[in-house]
Amino acid sequence: MALLSKGNKNSATEDEVGLLHALVTKIFAKKLGYWMKLIEEGGDPDLIVDMKQLNNVIKFIGDNGIVCQDPAASTNSELGANIRDIKAAQEARLKSVSFREEDDYAEG
Repeated sequence: MALLSKGNKNSATEDEVGLLHALVTKIFAKKLGYWMKLIEEGGDPDLIVDMKQLNNVIKFIGDNGIVCQDPAASTNSELGANIRDIKAAQEARLKSVSFREEDDYAEG
């Protein structure tokens, strides 16, 4: 039996889906930018970053086939730049925290 696909006359157009995609991208970029601003002002990333929302961004990137940045590309996306900034701020914060065992057992 052959599979037949019936068109849906109520389907969104490619342009309509493109507008939704652009809106989602802008929202994610603004949210990440705001998180970055708060982290740069000394905020605690654990209190600022909602991991569920960040995972949504990561899923969105994966769903859109973005697997890595082409080193030859001359332009960077705002979303990618914000994600890199957040990662760098988190790494810098980790480097500034002491993880010596004696700190955990210091007598007070």
